[in-house]
Amino acid sequence: QSFTLPPQRSLPQASRLLDDVGLCVRASLKIPVDNFTMALAKEKRANIDDSLYLTPYIEAAQNIQQHTDYVVRCSRGWSTEQCWTVHKRYNDFGNLHMALQITGLELNLPPKKVFGNMDREFISERQQKLQQYLNTVSSHHMLQLSLYTRKFLDPDNYSCNFQEKALAYVSMFFRSEPNWEMIEIVPEMGWRIRKQYFLIRPKEDVKAKQFLSWNDIGINCSISVEKDLNVIIKLLTTIQHPYIMPTLFAMSNEIGAVTVRNYQQNGSLRDLICKVKPKGQFLKKYCCPKSRFVPDDGQIATFGRQILEALKFIYSKGIFYGHLHTGNVYIEDGVCLLSDIENGLLGLPAYYKSLFLQLKRIQTMEQIDVYSLGHVLYELSTGQPLHTATVSQSQLDLISSHPLQELVNSLLGKDAIRAGLPSISDLIENPFFSSVQISDEKKHLKIPSKLKTVVRTAKEVIEQKLRDEQQVVSRYQKVKKAHAFHNSDEEKLRRKKSSRKKLQLKQQQSIPEDGSDETSSKTSSRPSSPGLQQGRPNSRPQSPNLQRAPGVPVPPPPPPGSGPPPPGSGPPPPGSG
Repeated sequence: QSFTLPPQRSLPQASRLLDDVGLCVRASLKIPVDNFTMALAKEKRANIDDSLYLTPYIEAAQNIQQHTDYVVRCSRGWSTEQCWTVHKRYNDFGNLHMALQITGLELNLPPKKVFGNMDREFISERQQKLQQYLNTVSSHHMLQLSLYTRKFLDPDNYSCNFQEKALAYVSMFFRSEPNWEMIEIVPEMGWRIRKQYFLIRPKEDVKAKQFLSWNDIGINCSISVEKDLNVIIKLLTTIQHPYIMPTLFAMSNEIGAVTVRNYQQNGSLRDLICKVKPKGQFLKKYCCPKSRFVPDDGQIATFGRQILEALKFIYSKGIFYGHLHTGNVYIEDGVCLLSDIENGLLGLPAYYKSLFLQLKRIQTMEQIDVYSLGHVLYELSTGQPLHTATVSQSQLDLISSHPLQELVNSLLGKDAIRAGLPSISDLIENPFFSSVQISDEKKHLKIPSKLKTVVRTAKEVIEQKLRDEQQVVSRYQKVKKAHAFHNSDEEKLRRKKSSRKKLQLKQQQSIPEDGSDETSSKTSSRPSSPGLQQGRPNSRPQSPNLQRAPGVPVPPPPPPGSGPPPPGSGPPPPGSG
């Protein structure tokens, strides 16, 4: 059957087209409605961790058919096994640069040159500048996680249209749940590449607005998707807590999960800090905002205490989180609401994973949330995110409040992390948070004991995988440190001086050996006489008045070319007896 594409990609017509295609595919393949989602995808779950950094290195440049081809070697995370090469032209770098202009950041791409662009010296210079450009992009946390950078460095895994793929699954949702209708697609609202947002509304209340999100199941999910995952995800709709955003609807299948929550006009904490609207594009909103809002100490203490209360409730009920950042905390009437509780259960990678993987003292999900709270407090107190794993003194100086400085240092300081992070209960008792008044509203979540065991096992699997990855990072850092030390200027100078000293010492030792060989050969060619002393290199006759000390054996004659005997093995000097 033939289908006519809708003009200008009209959303209602596109949805009807997807329905028609779905019906025809099901009819031709004789697939049941419940299994159509899996058959439509015909693909496995993504086996890629989107939170790991991609490291690019331009290893060569070659002229091919009147253009320069740059060979870029890429690696994922700290593993030496996940490496590949991509071939790029200068125009490819230009397209990436144009796409990243929405960030407002100053990214220095070397200018284009029309004449003389095939000269060897020019190509070498441009290669260095392009490498500097890639280093700048890769060192920025938000740019590193963006789809533009991923598609440029890893086209094999990021070239598909994730939005259209999600729309296909969401159309199945609207067919099975006819109580909602779609208003619009909200593209690239968050940092997750495989998570798509749709603005919807219930049919009985056309003025209400709600957010529907689709997310693929993550690489760390160990819960059975056929039996337990959907049951646990649906239980999240029963959570009642004053500091946790209610989930109106939730379901999952073998590929991903759908959740529906109320639309928050004020947006998240990050929207509050950057003074932007929640529906904007992620890179445009947060990379370089025109102005920033920094709450006072009282507001920060209130926000922090409310987040801690939500985390304490989650862990007390036998589930876990591990995904705290300012984008997952929404504001409603001055109250913080923790969102996306399902992320840990779906096995999604955390926003700060590439940072806390470098800290081997962080080994549990609770410690991840405590560490992430330090990043939230730093972003609230300075108005800008922290892109490093630990906080330095110069970064702490940006915090005007001394109590906040000490608190952030206790969560993000290198020495504090080595000594051990505090628990959630310890932070609640901290004087900075203990004086905050909290709500006494009813809190409720009931999980069967069997599912608690499943969740606990999933948590242990994620934590064990975290420790395994940290060992890989630790080995990589040791090798990198040794390589950097070996190639440092000081070490090169030290090795140069040492080799020069060894060469001089060898030359000094070789001079007497050569002279003794010549003398020994001359002496051995003469006929021996009784008046000559054995074992001495000269032919001077021994004085009759000198006698050998008693008990000193006569040393054997040296072999030809062996040089003088070692000290102490020959006869004593004259007068020593």
